[in-house]
Order: sequence, then C-alpha cells, then structure tokens
Amino acid sequence: MRKLMLSFFASAIFAATAVAQNTTSPAAKPTPDTDVVRITSTLVQLDVSVTDKEGRPIKDLRPEEIHLFENGKERKLSGVSFVPGAPPADNNEMKKSAAPVGPVLPGRQLAANEVRRTIAIVVDDVTLSFQSIDYTREVLRRFVDQQMRDGDLVAIIRSGAGVGALQQFTSDKRQLYAAIDRIRWNAVANGRISTFDTVEGQQDDSNQIDVRAQQEDAFVAGSLGALNYVIRGMDKLPGRKSVLMISEGFRLFDREPGGQITQGNVIDSVRAITDAANRAAVVIYTLDPRGLVVPMVGVEENPEFWSLEDIDRKMSRQGQALIDTQDGLSYLSEETGGFTIKNTNNLSKGIRKILDDQSYYLVAYEPEEGSFDPKKLRFNKIEIKVDRPGTKVRYRSGFFNVGDNTLKAAKQPTPFQSIADALLSPFAQNDLPIRYNGLFNYDHKNGAYLRSLVHMNIGDLDFKTLPDGKRQASLDIFAYAFGVNGAIEGRLQKTYKLTVPPEAFEKLRSTGFVYDFVFPIAKPGAYQLRVVVRDSA
Repeated sequence: MRKLMLSFFASAIFAATAVAQNTTSPAAKPTPDTDVVRITSTLVQLDVSVTDKEGRPIKDLRPEEIHLFENGKERKLSGVSFVPGAPPADNNEMKKSAAPVGPVLPGRQLAANEVRRTIAIVVDDVTLSFQSIDYTREVLRRFVDQQMRDGDLVAIIRSGAGVGALQQFTSDKRQLYAAIDRIRWNAVANGRISTFDTVEGQQDDSNQIDVRAQQEDAFVAGSLGALNYVIRGMDKLPGRKSVLMISEGFRLFDREPGGQITQGNVIDSVRAITDAANRAAVVIYTLDPRGLVVPMVGVEENPEFWSLEDIDRKMSRQGQALIDTQDGLSYLSEETGGFTIKNTNNLSKGIRKILDDQSYYLVAYEPEEGSFDPKKLRFNKIEIKVDRPGTKVRYRSGFFNVGDNTLKAAKQPTPFQSIADALLSPFAQNDLPIRYNGLFNYDHKNGAYLRSLVHMNIGDLDFKTLPDGKRQASLDIFAYAFGVNGAIEGRLQKTYKLTVPPEAFEKLRSTGFVYDFVFPIAKPGAYQLRVVVRDSA
C-alpha cells in the first residue's frame, strides 16, 4: 500500500509548517457524513436557507412546513434536519480585533476537523475600475483585521491571475495581507478610472460599441472561467463552502444598440457554474464594490457642447448598464442559494451579513424516474416553499441529470493526480507524523537556497527485510515551489532508499530520521514550497 506524507511550507517570509496525508483516506475528500449536497438517482439532498424579514435564521421549521417541487411536481421529503452555523460575532468582538500594530504572527495550520468556515474570495480584477480596486483592498484588509475568526480557512484569488503562492487557502493572516497587496487595477481589461465608461462625443459609434462588446465577452469568459476553476477545486473540501465574488458584474444577455436583447454564451456558462457549485456544496455570494452610484456625465467626457438629449441618452445608457451588470451578479448568487450585496457604501457590513449566513436545513427526497434520463441533458428545476408568513427562502436552483457517482467514476485520479491532490491540500493531518523546518541560506557558489529538513517517523513506512537482515524502505520525494502567480519556479523529484542495520532499527523507530535536501531559490519573493514523500512500497 502506498502512502503519501505531505509537508507544506507557505509564507512570504519563509515560515514553515508540516502536515501529513495518507492516500487511502485523503483529508480533503468529504466522508458521507460530511456531504452537504448529494445528487444520485435514488436520493437528492440539498441545503436550504430560511430567514425572517431581518435576515435572522429560522431554526424551528417542521418538515410539514417545507414543500419541495422538482420540475413543477411536489416531491415527498424523506428527511429534514437543521444545521446551525457559528454564532455571529458581536460588535465588542469586532472592536477587539483591530488592525495589527506590530508584526503579524504566523498562523497555525488547521486540521480538517478544525475548520469552521471555508471562504474563497474571488476578486474579479478584470471588471473592477480604479476606484473599486481601492475600495476592495480596503474592505478586504478590514475583513482580515476584524472579521476573520479562529477556524476560518480563506483564499483571496484574482480572476486575472493564476492560483499561486499568495492565492491558496490558508488561516495565516500574513499570507492574506500579502495577497491583498497584490490586487492591482487591470488597465488592459477595462481601462476605467470610475464606475462608468468614458465616451467622448455626443453620438455613439456603432463600431466602437461592437469592439467593446467583443472585449467584454472575452473578459467575462475569463472571469467566469476562473470562478469555475475555484469552485471545482473546492469540491474536495469538506462541508458547506462559501465563495464571495467581488465584481462590477456582467451582462447575462447581449443588448443591441437599438435596445434589442439577444442571448449570448454567458447564460450557458453561468448555468454550468451553478451546477458545479451546487454539486460541490458551494454557496456563491456576490458583492458590487461600486456602492451607491448615480448615473451622470463627468467632466472628463467633455460634455460642454452636448445637447440635453445627448446627456439624457448617456445617463439612460449608464443606468441600464448598471442594472444589466447587477442582474448578472444577482442571478449567479441566487441560483446557488446565496445573495448579492449591492447599492450600499458599507461594504464591510455586507461581508458581515455573508459571514453570518451559515445556518441551513438539509432537505432530502427521492427524485422522479425521469430526472436522470440519459437520452437528454436536462436541467431539473428545483423550487422550495415554506408555510410560514414573513420568511425568505433561498435554495439551489436545480441540477443536470447526471448523478454524482457517474461523475466521480469519470474522474478517478491517476497516481500523479493523487500526488497533486496531496500537494494542493490546505489541511494539516496527523495520520503520518512529520515535522518540517526550512532554513534560508546564501553563499557565493550556490546563491540563495532553502535547506529543507523533513523529520519522519519510520514506524509508518513499509520496510522489507533484506537477505543480510537489514531493513529497507523506498521513498519518492516530490518538492515543488510555486511563485506568486502560480507558476512552478522550481521542482525536485527523487527516489530515496532508506537502509537500516538490524541493531539500529528499533532505535530509529523511536527517534525517527531526518531527510535533508537543498532547494535553490532563483530570485527573491514569496513562494510556497510543498513537499510530498510517498512510500513507494
């Protein structure tokens, strides 16, 4: 049996931690008891949020008060249970969590059962204006300072960049601060300083509009692709997860110069994302950092000689663009049981509302026979109603007619994929005791390098007895350094045979041994050095 031992090191200032993983029971894969969403031909289980008018969770619903409809037909519920979330933080607790005065201490590596909330914050820097970028950095720093709590596993990811050293799930605030500092205005993607586009001249140029529409479609496809990638990566994390997408939105439909609406490819991409999110038990929330804005013509557009009709037409187009882009954010969040924070200047209050939205009901039912008809790719529409006045119900919109078992069978991991899963796991595990220490050094001959010391407990290795009585184990060593934007900056792969004389074997069983290797560092910066040690027996 092969075992993986994973030691992972991630920091902008080279602080190391160690974890371990066994391939026979990977920590990042939910057990049946931790599955939130299940979609099979015999059972469909979904999470449902029910709140009062003030947004507070309702905890005492009876099963007979909940009605579920699949494709318009009511289905009998086979199970209903309430899952409470963590209690919301009070104002006194938030005031105590002020911005750090001195150096931020390294965060402790969390085990899977210690994670309270899993939150991926996707900053859609492709759509954000210069003003929104500044607001976004400010609100994210306040989130890390005051709203992040013990047991939170957080990633801050830019849609215009790879998932690199500063964009992984972590509980280390130093890494999150560094990721926030990397958020920059993407002048190539939109070039907007303020909320609305600047258009010089009174008349719309149809060619200019077509070019902008094509560019917008390309950038929206990239943003949604990054979001889809993040959601599929979260599928292996246990429990119910949250994605907060900070974006100035996107249009679900194309709007012609004359006002006609045509369907483009965006709606299909969003439907695929919502299906992936629903299967991965991910709730998507969206936040519009533009705040409370009013359409207007700015002085930078040279409106001195514009007529009143020109100004009215421009403001009307701005207002329609605001509505269209916010509709895209609302649709994306509502289809997965989330909601949108928009038209408010208190963005931190909006994030707090999202963080407090962690309680839900698990509702299970038996699907009808045609729900998984393989002859056609049908989206099964879900609708849930509650027989109690003054309630607000949020739920997942539905699912395609492909069962989870079919999808999992098509995605059986190869041995290398198992190693990759171990490399990318954000959790610490103690199945195989390992300790890691990284020592930064420099000399004129080798330049900058990191000396890595990996301490292993040999009692967990599969030793074979050789003809001369010696004991031998074979280890595969994989070490990868990931740069800030996700590029592999260096790698090391070796097979190591550990041969132990009989008289030293028992002592080594109690003390363990240290594997020492040198990893060169080509240039200064933030890295994640991740090491997997596999028992190749």
